[in-house]
Amino acid sequence: MDDETKEILKKILLGIIISIIIFVPMVLFFKNRFTNVETEVLKKVNKKETFFVLVYNNNTNIKELEEYFSSNRIEYSKLNNSTDYNYDTILRKIDVSKNDIKEPALLLIEEGKLYSHLNNIKVNEELSLFIDNYTE
Repeated sequence: MDDETKEILKKILLGIIISIIIFVPMVLFFKNRFTNVETEVLKKVNKKETFFVLVYNNNTNIKELEEYFSSNRIEYSKLNNSTDYNYDTILRKIDVSKNDIKEPALLLIEEGKLYSHLNNIKVNEELSLFIDNYTE
């Protein structure tokens, strides 16, 4: 090999090494930053608490439901099935499949497991009865 080829190979090798040095830490940083996030809902499930969860997706309008919960002083946690990284983990822990949930849904989690749920909820008498049955 001549000197010019050796110089080109050295530059390519140096470029690869620099890319690896920069790329690997960035991948590890983003992996740790975004994949190990434990959401409020997952923390409550792990602590085996009793609470309401409003499950929705990006296409669901939950403003009316949020206003209803707020005006009636009902504490709840929100779970977005489109963006929440822990969504599948939470469903597994509470023994529910994705097919069982039709957004928007209100889940009652009791001692870390699904106790009852209401699918395709709207602010109406059915929602009021559901909440009244499970609140003190």
